[in-house]
Amino acid sequence: MTLPGARSGVRLAELLATLSLATDLGLGQPMEHMLRQCLIALRLAERLGLSAADRVVVYYASLVAWVGCHVDAYEQAKWFGDDTVLKTDFRHADFATAAAAPLFMMRHLGAGRPAAERARLALTFLGNGRHAAESMLTNHWLAADGLAARLGLGQRVRDCVEQTFERWDGRGAPRGMRGEEILLTSRLVCLADVTEVYHRAAGTAAAVDVARERSGTQFDPAVVDLFAADAAVVLDGLDDGATWQAVIDAEPGAGIRLSEADFDSVLEAIADFTDVKSPYTIGHSRGVADLAGEAAKIAGLDPEAAARLRRAGLVHDLGRLGVPNTIWDKKGTLSHAEAERVRMHPYLTERTLAASPALAPLAAIAVLHHERLDGSGYPRGVAGPALPVAGRLLAAADFYLAKTEPRPHRPATDAAGAAASVRAEVRAGRLDGDAASAVLKAAGHRIARRAARPAGLTSREVEVLRLLAMGLSNREIAGRLVISPKTASHHVEHIYAKTGAANRAMASLFAATHGLIGGLPEAELRRQNRPVPGAEQPHPADPAVRGRVVVGLLLDQVVAVPGAHPQPVGDVPAPGHLAGRERAQLVDPGRGEPAAEDDLRGHLGRRPRQEVLARGERLKVHPVRKHRAQGRRVLGRDRPCERLARGFHCLPPAVSS
Repeated sequence: MTLPGARSGVRLAELLATLSLATDLGLGQPMEHMLRQCLIALRLAERLGLSAADRVVVYYASLVAWVGCHVDAYEQAKWFGDDTVLKTDFRHADFATAAAAPLFMMRHLGAGRPAAERARLALTFLGNGRHAAESMLTNHWLAADGLAARLGLGQRVRDCVEQTFERWDGRGAPRGMRGEEILLTSRLVCLADVTEVYHRAAGTAAAVDVARERSGTQFDPAVVDLFAADAAVVLDGLDDGATWQAVIDAEPGAGIRLSEADFDSVLEAIADFTDVKSPYTIGHSRGVADLAGEAAKIAGLDPEAAARLRRAGLVHDLGRLGVPNTIWDKKGTLSHAEAERVRMHPYLTERTLAASPALAPLAAIAVLHHERLDGSGYPRGVAGPALPVAGRLLAAADFYLAKTEPRPHRPATDAAGAAASVRAEVRAGRLDGDAASAVLKAAGHRIARRAARPAGLTSREVEVLRLLAMGLSNREIAGRLVISPKTASHHVEHIYAKTGAANRAMASLFAATHGLIGGLPEAELRRQNRPVPGAEQPHPADPAVRGRVVVGLLLDQVVAVPGAHPQPVGDVPAPGHLAGRERAQLVDPGRGEPAAEDDLRGHLGRRPRQEVLARGERLKVHPVRKHRAQGRRVLGRDRPCERLARGFHCLPPAVSS
């Protein structure tokens, strides 16, 4: 990694160790699992007499090997229930036979669901589900490799990370390498990962037993013999509570210290990896960071404080990794226990960041993003003067941006509706008025994301990619965009080919990395006659856009009659969900007071959606009118309603009221 410009004084090892703590939460492991694994692998490397260069590889590979394990948490939860439980159980299984992996998947399939639903899910799983499950390890390696590349780690570290997912018996991923073909550094990291889990749970004897049980299957027999002979020494001191400092001190060589620019780049990479936990939050952390940073300048904070607030915004949701996707992606009402787990994520963010002296100042701000002036926020219920300006700005920015993004229990709101909700929170005494004003002003004058489309994607492919990242199937994408499922499938295939992604999880990471999801809502950009990011295409979850498309079809190109060649049209939200409408203030029934955060409040109770058409009814494209419309389009004489039907990008800029 190049280090131009002013030095931040932050060591790369500190940031990786911090990210490892958050990764532990997503793995269903106690914090410091990866740190302890790193120490075990380094001690084995020393006993084997590995060179200083090899020890550097072991050190960094140990800290990044598993950071991609939540990239497909959406699919994990969809098929197997609690994704953290699935990954916890994974380390307790040795997939030494051909039947082991299928049996493991079937035991976890539909976990936590009724028997009838599990049976239906099993039938579906035999199709796309099994392929998605089999590609998970490859996804995890690809994501970790991508992060290592962004951090500037060398090719030897990246190769070690890739081969950490291999097995001695050749049943691993991604290449099915076996025996001595696998790098020795990778074999050390693999053994250290599993033995740490057993040692922490049941002591040295259990760690030695599992190593011997998997000798010749998952682990290198020679490495197992070395570990078993010196286990007491290798595992000594792991429980003394000084693991963090021991790992930082163990960094081989002089270590890597980051420039200010590189510090920001690493935090942005961490933000992207945090957000791909759920398809509903891709791009959220960057958007909050940029909005809060601009609001800080408007509010008169000095440049250093504004930069610190932006950095806190990048990592404010790191604790989300500790909450399973069965909660984040739930479309129904959250139970009281689920809501309490949601309330814990700012605390988890704070504890993760506070371990690093360099990141502790960011932790003090990030933990406040769900606090409220009246004390109704969480996790601590900080109120009034105890809530600093930086916390007030971050809370307002997070609230505003979350309203403009879709969530599983509600659609996205346009900029005007989000601003109205912010003002309502100010009137209710939950958000600070000055902070809210600064955020709203920043939202109206921020520079849009670049309009260039990466990887040669077309505007339609960007639109499809956004829906794909949200977890929609090809058929659901077709319904949203009023195209055929076959056309949607072709778009998805082109997206995979152009981006190099093999599935939804990796496509989502591509979208997050290239800023294709999140940021200022299109409606606000159009209101100010400013360029729309990702070319002219609208946010795919914007209900107003879908409404305009349906209206255009109804006006001129379709008739509502049954018959051949049906063209399905997605549901239009009920009036209570239309852009610009403020939802009623809901009350947490378990506490008897308003819940602090809009999404949590909405998730605790939601209103039903209305159906546009009776069940079974379809809209059919009239062939003659379709051909006439196409002719007028070629001649440049198409009607306004036909432009509406082709997409929102053909509309003139909206005029503010």
